[in-house]
Amino acid sequence: MINIDRMTMEDVEQVLLLERTCFGEGWTSTPFDRELSREDCSYFLAKENNNLIGYSGSWLILEELHVIIMAVHPDYRRKKIGQKLLIELINDGLKNNAKWVTLEVKVTNMEAQKLYEKFGFSVKGRRKNYYQQDRQDALIMWTEDIGTPEYQEKLSTIENELMRV
Repeated sequence: MINIDRMTMEDVEQVLLLERTCFGEGWTSTPFDRELSREDCSYFLAKENNNLIGYSGSWLILEELHVIIMAVHPDYRRKKIGQKLLIELINDGLKNNAKWVTLEVKVTNMEAQKLYEKFGFSVKGRRKNYYQQDRQDALIMWTEDIGTPEYQEKLSTIENELMRV
């Protein structure tokens, strides 16, 4: 069974190992000591049998929920872990009055783009050479208003699908 929980400082060491596994040695680690103490930051962990298999994080900037990280261990990809983490972030954003969700994704990461499109994201722009490690461009993706009945229905449908898995 997969559990989704809030990240704490006790989880940092495991998360840093997962970052290296997912993003490689050249990845600049997140300054979790600062991030976890901020009220406008949220981080969630996906664990199976107490083993960390994924995590996600966001910043709340006024009415915008900005997804800053989504990482799932390679052995657990395509098992709906990313969907569960994204639902948690969006629901947390809704509790904090977010109206939109935005993120950047590598232009070559088609799998992630499909996930985000399922959640109603669409491409709104491009950032040249955004990723320092490999100089890849990022697509800027946004949702429409996540507080609308239409978006709530979309989110509910995804949540119901995940309950059957």
